[in-house]
Amino acid sequence: MNKPDTAPLFNTFTLDAPILLGGVEIIAAGTEVKVRKPDSGALRGMTLMALSQLDVNALAQLAPRITEPTIPQAAIMDPADLMQFGGEVMDFCCRKRPRRRSPRQRRGSDGRSGHRLSLVAGSHGPDADTRTGSLAREGSPTPQPRRIERPQLGGPQSSYPDAAGGG
Repeated sequence: MNKPDTAPLFNTFTLDAPILLGGVEIIAAGTEVKVRKPDSGALRGMTLMALSQLDVNALAQLAPRITEPTIPQAAIMDPADLMQFGGEVMDFCCRKRPRRRSPRQRRGSDGRSGHRLSLVAGSHGPDADTRTGSLAREGSPTPQPRRIERPQLGGPQSSYPDAAGGG
């Protein structure tokens, strides 16, 4: 059985400065502005990325759709009030409960993952295999060094001219 969504449908904030439109005060400082939770219709035509970055144009486009008293799109707002409005919008867009972690993401009781990397003893000598690196998981067998065979240039198996200029 699903629990009903208990998230609020409205948040409010108080204006620190008046909102102006065409040089005329339309909403006085100290007014409590009610912000409605935006639905897909209110968000139409804008990106969630722009809202999450508190883009001024995106917030100005959204404001008349979800505020009471209505803040017109062309209104001039104090930056502190604009940030308050953006914060209220972000509160609606964030998850209210944490996501369940997948078994791969779960950590041990000490807060670390189940595997730790450590340096393999003696892997820095002249016979060490540098192609595979010198890290191995604890408890795994120590990797054995491998010798890499490379063909000699100019030898019988090569068709390249030798360094002496012959060929």
